[in-house]
Amino acid sequence: MWRTAAVAALLAVTLHLLISYYPMDTPVEAVRILTDYLFGQRVVREPEELVAEAWDSLIREPSKGWSRVAV
Repeated sequence: MWRTAAVAALLAVTLHLLISYYPMDTPVEAVRILTDYLFGQRVVREPEELVAEAWDSLIREPSKGWSRVAV
């Protein structure tokens, strides 16, 4: 009985860490990444696509409005 609880807790912690470190925009993207990882299918993408995706992931809206902006 305790093994089932331990496996469930480990799965919950693993999912929490994955969601925290790799935020997904859609569940479809999460399923695609998971299936690519599990079945070893590597999608070859252009370096420009990787850089653009990384840049877009860094751009976020501010959590609160700005009162002043330095130019």
